[in-house]
Amino acid sequence: MIKGRIGVYFGEDYKEYIEAGPGDFLFVPANFNHIEGNNYDEIAEVILSRGPDNIVVNL
Repeated sequence: MIKGRIGVYFGEDYKEYIEAGPGDFLFVPANFNHIEGNNYDEIAEVILSRGPDNIVVNL
């Protein structure tokens, strides 16, 4: 995370939640169902990297 905050929902029925802010690092394994988003009024800036086996499927 460079700037702002994002939240990630995961787990059974997406009931689990984690938040990241500036300086934080999140690792999401390939094929791990999750929902990420910016629920805040400020812009979030992130550096995102995906491996070749990490296919995005919109839920």
